[in-house]
Amino acid sequence: MSPGPRWLLRCCVPLFVLGWLSLMLAQDVTVGPISWLDADDPPDQLPTRKAAFRPEFPEELKQSPDLGWAMFEIWLSDDGRSVQLVTYGTQPAYADALEHSYDARLRFKPGKRDGRAVNTRVRVTAVFNPAGAALKRADATPRLLDAQVIIDPRQKPERREPMCSNRTVWANVRVRPNGEATLAGGAPDELADLLRGALPQWRFAPARRGGQPVEAELRVPFIVVPPEATSGGEQVPPKILQATSPHYPWSMQASGLRGDVVVEFVVDYEGRVRKPIVVRTLNPGFNAAAIEAISRWRFEPATVHGRPVNTLVQQGIRFELRDAPGGGSDGLEVKQKANLSKLPPELRYDTPPKLTTLVQPKYPYALLREGKRGTAQVTVLVGADGRVLEVRVAKAPQPELGYALEAAAEMFAFQPALKGGHPIPAMYGFEHDFDPSERTLVPESDWAALRLEQKHPEEILTANKLDQPIKPETTKPPRFPSSVPQEVVEGEAVVEVLIDHKGRVCVPRVVSASLPEFGYAAVQAVAEWRFDPPTSGGKPGAVRVSVPFAFKRPPLAAPASPPSS
Repeated sequence: MSPGPRWLLRCCVPLFVLGWLSLMLAQDVTVGPISWLDADDPPDQLPTRKAAFRPEFPEELKQSPDLGWAMFEIWLSDDGRSVQLVTYGTQPAYADALEHSYDARLRFKPGKRDGRAVNTRVRVTAVFNPAGAALKRADATPRLLDAQVIIDPRQKPERREPMCSNRTVWANVRVRPNGEATLAGGAPDELADLLRGALPQWRFAPARRGGQPVEAELRVPFIVVPPEATSGGEQVPPKILQATSPHYPWSMQASGLRGDVVVEFVVDYEGRVRKPIVVRTLNPGFNAAAIEAISRWRFEPATVHGRPVNTLVQQGIRFELRDAPGGGSDGLEVKQKANLSKLPPELRYDTPPKLTTLVQPKYPYALLREGKRGTAQVTVLVGADGRVLEVRVAKAPQPELGYALEAAAEMFAFQPALKGGHPIPAMYGFEHDFDPSERTLVPESDWAALRLEQKHPEEILTANKLDQPIKPETTKPPRFPSSVPQEVVEGEAVVEVLIDHKGRVCVPRVVSASLPEFGYAAVQAVAEWRFDPPTSGGKPGAVRVSVPFAFKRPPLAAPASPPSS
C-alpha cells in the first residue's frame, strides 16, 4: 500500500484563568487572562475555560532580541461554543503559535448578565518576551505582560478574518519602576497620539538592576487595525445547533497525515451553511471532507435588531489519526538544504520560510486520462510578509506539469524567513510528484467524472437540457501569473469543466488561452468553485460547461518592510 503523498522541498529551503496572580509562564510565554474585548457595558460575568492556553515559543524566534505578542478575539455563543476566532500577531509565527494552542472542540463556561448566559466577545493575549527580560535575571529589560490591538478610526472599516491583516508599528516606551508606561518616541507621527492613548490599558513589569526595579526604555511593537465593519444595531452571533464531526477520509488512511483546514462560509438567515470554501490548509487531501462536514452544520442565524441576517463565518476543522504520534505527519519532507552562500546577501536567512497554506495542483487533464506520471519543481520568491511574490518553474520534463505546479504555488502562503529575528524575503523550492496511482493526489470526484466520460458519455448533459441555468455558489478568482513577461498586462482563457450531481467541479481542462500560464491559472481557480447541483427533469445529473476568464495585471503593491531594530 502506498505510504501516501509527500510534498518535497528542495533548492533554497532547509527544507484562563482570572486575575493577574495566575498568569501562565512557560519558556517565557506569558498568557494573560480572559478579558472583555469591549469594556463598554460588558456582562456581569466573564466566560471561563478549564483548559489553559499553552502556546509554545517559536523555535526560530527564541534567539531574537525583540519583543513579540499575539492576541485572540473570541466570539462566544450563550452555550459556550466558539463562533468566530480572529488571531493577530506582531509576527506570523507568534499568531500561529497562539492559534495552535486553541482547540475549538473545548467549550467555555459562558459569560452571564443578571445570572443569564449571554453571547460574549473576549480577548486573550500571549506575550513572547525575549531572553533579556527573563524573570530569573537580576539585570533584565522591562517585560510586557498584556497588550491589545489598537483600532485606528481613520481607516476604512473591514470585516474581521481568522488571520486578520494588520499593520505592526514600533515605538519606544518608557517603563517606570512602578510599571507605569509612557510613549517615549519613535512612533509614526500620524499614530503617536493613538498609541499614547492606548498604553494605559497595557501592562508592564519594570526593568531590574541588581534585582531592583529601575526605569528603562523598551522597543515595543503595536498592532494597528481598522474598525470592524458592522451592520449597526444590537447584534447576536449565529449559534451552532448541529455540528457534524468530520470523517477522516478513507482515501487518506494510508497516508499517515494530519491536517487543519479553515473553511469560510455564510450562515444564511435560515441558519443554513452556504458558499463554503477552503481558505487555509496544509494538506489539501482533507479539503473535500472538511467542506462536506461543514455543509451539514446547522445554525440559529445571527440577528441585527432582532431580524435574522446572513453572516460570514470561518471555522477550523482538524483531522488526526488516533494511533499515530502527534496525530500524524504534516507530509512535508526536506530533501536538500539550502546553500545560502549562492544567494544574494539580502536573501540569506537564519530561519527559512515556513509553508502554512498548501494548494494541490490540478493534474493536467490529458496526462491524467492517459495515466502518465511525472515530477515538476518550482522556485518561489516569498516576501517579508509571507506572500508569494514570484514563481518560476525550475524543472519540468513535461511542460504541462510545470504550468500546473506554478499555478498552484501562486496560491501558497508562508510564514516569512527570519534574519536576526526580523522577517526578510527568501527563496523557497518545492517539488511535486504527479502520480495517478496515488489516489490522494486526485479527488475521487475527478476519477468518477473520468469513468462517466469513458463509459457513459451519453449521460453527460448539455446546458440547454437543464431545468435552470447553471449558477456558481462559490467562486474564487484566479491569480495573475507572476511568470508572465512584464509587458503583458492582460490575458484570457477558456476552461471546460464537468459539474457533477453535487455541484462539484471535476476534470477542468484548458480549451484556449492567450498564454499557457493563463490557462493553467484558470484551471487552478475554477477547480475550487462549487455550483448549485444541476438537474434535468427534476433529477440530478452531470453537465459539461465552458467558463471564460479575463486576466488583468494588478497594480504593484508596496513591499512590506520588516520592523526596525
